[in-house]
Amino acid sequence: MAASLAVVWQDGELEPRAVGRLELLPDRLHLEGARRGQAISEDVPLAEIKRTHVGRADRERIGGRQTLVLECLDRHGALLISSIFGIGTLVELVERLGA
Repeated sequence: MAASLAVVWQDGELEPRAVGRLELLPDRLHLEGARRGQAISEDVPLAEIKRTHVGRADRERIGGRQTLVLECLDRHGALLISSIFGIGTLVELVERLGA
């Protein structure tokens, strides 16, 4: 994925949402943006992603939008990622991750 994507993400159901960008790098997902006015940067190694799916259930949505749900080895809850540009971008990301 050459360009970054505008996304909203949430680490588990109780965490506040973050807004920013996602880059799919050869070995990791890089998320960078802000949560509650504070800068945040997070890397998710691709090797730690054990399962992905498109979240359609209410608890898996962000702002009513479907999400990419990442279940990772070192996380207590799932990482939810929603594309600001809609489901087409989300589907492309799922395909690139090999889900």
